[in-house]
Amino acid sequence: MTIYPQVLKNAKIKNENKKKYMTDPEISREIKRLEEIMAGEGRVLIRPSGTEPLVRVMIEGRDIGQITGLAEGLASLLTKRLG
Repeated sequence: MTIYPQVLKNAKIKNENKKKYMTDPEISREIKRLEEIMAGEGRVLIRPSGTEPLVRVMIEGRDIGQITGLAEGLASLLTKRLG
């Protein structure tokens, strides 16, 4: 098993919208795009916070600079679409 660097970003989302990322087509396309960029050498995980108005974005991959930018971009998209 390979251990990769990990980046965690929070997207501020209204509580009532926290689970809508699963059905938003633009967000789904972006997640697929990021997974293609990772090409099997990392992963993208998204989960709503149980206690705060947030969705947490965690990305693991080889290049910390790349995954930081990807996580920030996805968190920004989540906030834009659902915040």
